[in-house]
Amino acid sequence: MENLLGSGKLNEEGSSGGADSHSESGSAPTLRVLIVDDDEVVLSVTTEVIRALGYEPDEARDGAEALAKINETEYDAILCDLRMPVMDGEVLFRVLQERKPHIAKRVIFSTGDTGAQSSHQILKRLGAPFIAKPFNMDELDALIKSVAPARKQSESES
Repeated sequence: MENLLGSGKLNEEGSSGGADSHSESGSAPTLRVLIVDDDEVVLSVTTEVIRALGYEPDEARDGAEALAKINETEYDAILCDLRMPVMDGEVLFRVLQERKPHIAKRVIFSTGDTGAQSSHQILKRLGAPFIAKPFNMDELDALIKSVAPARKQSESES
């Protein structure tokens, strides 16, 4: 269950930890995570990963769609691809810094392009946390917990 997006699998058994993964315990996920990515496969797999981690996922396919959702819903973390059409991750982040700075602090960038000089410079300049694709489930979980509001974390751990 280490690297998730590289193989397209969530674990060796082939289980994706789908929508019923929380119904057995009867507890609803507490942290809401918005996943912003233009790649349908990455979006689908990441949604299942977020669900398997015990969080409530929501999806947006570009920054403009994400901004519309953020204006309607309070998210505890936002996992955002850096490069997308319509509105990329950098522009979304800048808009959030201006309009909703408390939400901008919850952004985690995800990119498969961390080796490129331009991506590295953007990530460094923005100063937001990031995770490279394919990502590690434990690292992603730790990053989500690090940006989520403290009160929500304590509720999810109880």
